[in-house]
Amino acid sequence: MGVSQQSAKRVLTVVAITLGVLSVASADTQIAIDSGLISGTVVNDGIRVFKGIPFAAPPVGANRWRPPQAVERWNGVRACVEFGPACPQSDALERRYGIKLPPMSEDCLYLNIYAPPAKAEQKLPVMVWIHGGGFSTGNSSSYDGENLARLGAVVVTINYRVGVFGFLTHRRLTAESEHRSSGNLGLLDIIAALQWVWRNIDRFGGAADNVTLFGQSSGGTAVCYLMASPLARGLFRRAISQSGGAYDILPDLQAAEADGERLFQAMNADEAPDPLVAMRAKGWKEVLETAQSASLRYSVTLDGWCLREQPIETFLSKKQADVPLLIGSNANEADDEYTVAARFFAREHSKLNPHTFRYFFSKASGDPKSAGRGAVHAAEIAYVFNARGRLATTFDDVDRNLARTMSSMWVQFAKAGDPNAAGESRVWPNYDAATDPYIEFGTTVTTGKGLRADVCDEVEKAVNQELAKRRN
Repeated sequence: MGVSQQSAKRVLTVVAITLGVLSVASADTQIAIDSGLISGTVVNDGIRVFKGIPFAAPPVGANRWRPPQAVERWNGVRACVEFGPACPQSDALERRYGIKLPPMSEDCLYLNIYAPPAKAEQKLPVMVWIHGGGFSTGNSSSYDGENLARLGAVVVTINYRVGVFGFLTHRRLTAESEHRSSGNLGLLDIIAALQWVWRNIDRFGGAADNVTLFGQSSGGTAVCYLMASPLARGLFRRAISQSGGAYDILPDLQAAEADGERLFQAMNADEAPDPLVAMRAKGWKEVLETAQSASLRYSVTLDGWCLREQPIETFLSKKQADVPLLIGSNANEADDEYTVAARFFAREHSKLNPHTFRYFFSKASGDPKSAGRGAVHAAEIAYVFNARGRLATTFDDVDRNLARTMSSMWVQFAKAGDPNAAGESRVWPNYDAATDPYIEFGTTVTTGKGLRADVCDEVEKAVNQELAKRRN
């Protein structure tokens, strides 16, 4: 390399201000991935950030309501310095939590990477985050992985299709599928992102064979579903489910297709020579608004391909992915729905893999929007990410210490499949079905047993009765 080239490599090519922190991009952030060259930025402490990397082709036009397709290669260097659009959705998150949505587009299948400074022969643990939002809202740009990267992980946050674009089922879509299945496209998008990580993450210093899948709410639910899906097998080595509500019975494909029929009818598509062509030609705003005005909701189904049996049954028969699991819930969310789910999955999974850990988050949120409501749904996220931003502005010393503890434990789990630091006394007990132990993250960190057992027993009895009916 000549002197001029060496000088050029030292010259900053992009300067930007991001979240009040000076961000710069240099030739050191240029990386070759399987679809072409990309460049990113460098922020505090040399953390490298790459935003808006496409992991699948835009699901638009003829690709609407089809499984994710391969990205076309590009020439030159693609600047990955801005987040990709969010999948079209309602403004529920902004109204409820004040989370500002980025621009929306069906062209939404992008991921973001936060990586420590580049070093030779790095093999860092990888943490792939699935956002929540009831499978109908949410996006990856709301989560800042910089501080987790500072602890030694390569963090990937991903978009996936939500709502009517990610989970529509219809008999015509089922008929055109080679697997005779429709719906669950959002889950297939997550799987496509994991496949992208498997092919490319080593170029960012990550270890493709040490991927932790973690998510919250519907993202935590997706973690459990993907543990049950044969299509995701081998794509992740550890799993973290935060307030995941996967302890439910999914509708089968035929029942779910009825909602698709109602959407087609509401949009007069059945009158067209080819209803699928007609529906794929309509603008996304019309599709979204029609689904919303007709009060149609779309979520995960038992589609026979991605999910071939009830995930509860998969865990009961110990056929799920045999990986370490960290799972838990918050003190003040949904009438204990998530606590019941956490106990069930911790108990059943511990029978397969002893590296199972349960938590309970009870630290009251400092967010003024949640004043007086305790540890509400999603309150733990700011602590797990040890994040800056809106929620972290309310942190006091207790909050900051708790955030350092939780984020360190999450990264330690990603590194070793155990949240306890190597060589130190064990703070977090392995889950045991007989004693039901857990760790509690509150103003202090403590341990306990038998968390809300009476409520969990009551709900589980009802679910077991429903399962028995379906088996018969």
